[in-house]
Amino acid sequence: MRTLQNKTPRYVLVGILSIIGMSLFFLAGCMPQKNGYQSGMASGPGQPSVVDPSDLKPGISVRYLYGFWRHINEMPDAEQFAKKGKPGEPILFINHRFGNKQVFGSGKSRGVGVLMEGFIHLDLPGAWEFKVRSNDGIRMVIGQTLVADDPDQHSDRFSQPMGFTAGKPGYFPLMIQYFQRKGTATLECYWKRPGETDFVIIPEKAYRHIPE
Repeated sequence: MRTLQNKTPRYVLVGILSIIGMSLFFLAGCMPQKNGYQSGMASGPGQPSVVDPSDLKPGISVRYLYGFWRHINEMPDAEQFAKKGKPGEPILFINHRFGNKQVFGSGKSRGVGVLMEGFIHLDLPGAWEFKVRSNDGIRMVIGQTLVADDPDQHSDRFSQPMGFTAGKPGYFPLMIQYFQRKGTATLECYWKRPGETDFVIIPEKAYRHIPE
């Protein structure tokens, strides 16, 4: 005589697994990324810094270190970069195809890492999008929100667009890490303003810094 077994119907199991999968996906989106930054979707509206615009000067501060990295994560972190890096003249805009020439004012055309820090002026509240064209690795962060990430060694290409929601207009903290390993170099930063359809180069007037 065979004993009847209690079996959960297959469609119920599929439904349970689907719910679990969706929950894990949602939780993953709300957690910080491995590098400590959040995606624009997870972080919610960002708020500008409390800063006096009269204290800000054009461009973004820069420091250089020298080495042959293959990934942004191999570079020193921002704190170590600030201690060991060689300061340079502020970068007024980021729309460069260096080719085989020196990277910004680093004095080097290869084996150079760059840390840029300052502010970016977002003059409208709402959803902004960012992307970069780079060669080699790039990481761009507004506040604690990752807005561009193409961190490994590569030839010229665009990063995937990423979002940032500004709660209100103002000056937002900006950090850009970049390295050029060998060969040619490129770094161009683009944004798409709220309500617009096209990406354009971020204008010079958007970058500001507080002199040291």
